[in-house]
Amino acid sequence: MRYIHLDNKGYTLMELLLVLALVGIIMIPIGSFLIMHVKTFHQSNQQMEVQYQAQIAMNELINKAIEAKKIVAVYDKNNNNVINSSQIHEISKIIFERNGDKLCIEHKTSQEGDRALYYGTGNWNSGQYSTAYANVVYANYIESLKIKPTDGTYSSCRGIEIIIQSKKGNAEITIKNQIYFRN
Repeated sequence: MRYIHLDNKGYTLMELLLVLALVGIIMIPIGSFLIMHVKTFHQSNQQMEVQYQAQIAMNELINKAIEAKKIVAVYDKNNNNVINSSQIHEISKIIFERNGDKLCIEHKTSQEGDRALYYGTGNWNSGQYSTAYANVVYANYIESLKIKPTDGTYSSCRGIEIIIQSKKGNAEITIKNQIYFRN
């Protein structure tokens, strides 16, 4: 009697389909878990970026403005000079007088299309306040910059309250601080 021995090397189609089904069943929960965590990471990253930019904006504004003697010009978002106002305003530009020079802080759109804070220093004459140009960007994603004098009007106050709102995508943060001029 003769035995035929087949040496079958390889897999049958049924075995391949079974392995493919098992891999699919295992990958569905792992894939959804990974997608959920990638979205959460992206949202957390946006929130951290917004918080970081708002903190940079506040710290730099405080460090530069605290050395001021007084405010010489304040322009609201419609570019009206509101130096004699005592109300809170969303500003586009504020100019401080410091020892020997002036500091200009501007809130405008950056080259990337985001709202940003710029600063510049110089020695402008009184007639050139409206054309004072801030050209150094120091914070991005700044949605609004609101300033209110602590006592009296902008021209006579000894300090200001600063409110910065930063936004990127769905992440948003608002921070407040109050400073008094040293000089």
